[in-house]
Amino acid sequence: MRQAPIVIAVYATLAITLGGQWIAAKLGVTAVPALELSTMRFAISAAVLVVACAITRTPVPLQRWRPITAAAVCGVLGFNTLAFVGLSLTPASDSALIIPTTIPLATALFATLIHERLTSRKLVLGYVTGMVLIGTALLLPLGAVQQGYRDVPTWSADTWLAAGFLGVFSTAVAFVLFFWAVHRYGASLAAMVTYLTPIATLVLAFLILGERPLPLQLVGGAVIVVGVRLAARRSRAALGQAPVTI
Repeated sequence: MRQAPIVIAVYATLAITLGGQWIAAKLGVTAVPALELSTMRFAISAAVLVVACAITRTPVPLQRWRPITAAAVCGVLGFNTLAFVGLSLTPASDSALIIPTTIPLATALFATLIHERLTSRKLVLGYVTGMVLIGTALLLPLGAVQQGYRDVPTWSADTWLAAGFLGVFSTAVAFVLFFWAVHRYGASLAAMVTYLTPIATLVLAFLILGERPLPLQLVGGAVIVVGVRLAARRSRAALGQAPVTI
C-alpha cells in the first residue's frame, strides 16, 4: 500500500482539473463564443505540450498520424465542440454528468486505433501531444465561425484565466496524468477517477458559480461515491501488485 498516497494525489489532481474545467468553461462561454474558447483551450494546451516534448526530448509519433487523427476527431473535435456548445445552454453541474464517458472513450480509442500499449511516460506525452496538435488544427475553422477571432485581443483577464486553466490544467496536465495512470495502475483503476469528476464539479459549481445541486444530483453523487468505494476495494489487490518503476 505504499502507493496509496500517490493514487490519492493523482485522483485528487484529476478530479479538480477535470471538474474545474466545467467551471472555467462556464465562466468563459458567458463572455466569448463557445467554439472560440474551445479552440483557444487546445491551442494553449498544444503550446504547453510541445514545450514539454522539447524539454524531455520526446518525439511526437507523426508516423502514426492516421489513428491519432481519428482519436483527435472523436476526443477533441467531436466531444469538445458539443460539450462547449451544450455548456453555453446548461448549468456546469449538468454538463459534468457526461464526463465519466469521455476519458474511458479516449482510452478505448487509443487502444483500438493505435494498437499499441502506452508503455512509458514519453510514449504517453508524445501521443497526447500529437492528438492535441491535430485537434487544435481541426478546431481552428470552427472557432472562426462567429467572430473570426477578432474579439480575442479584447478578452478580459478573467476570460484568459479561464482559457489558461482549461489549456494547461484541464487538458495538458489532466490528459497526460490520466494516461500515465493507465500505464501505471491499469485502465480500470485509473478510469474510476472520472466518476469522481461530477462530484468535484457539483462542489465547485456551488462554491464558485452559486449553482445549488438538485436532490437528484445529490443522490447521484452518493451513488457514485459508493460505487467508487466498492470498485476500489476490488482493485486493492491489483494496486498492491502494480510495478514500482515509472
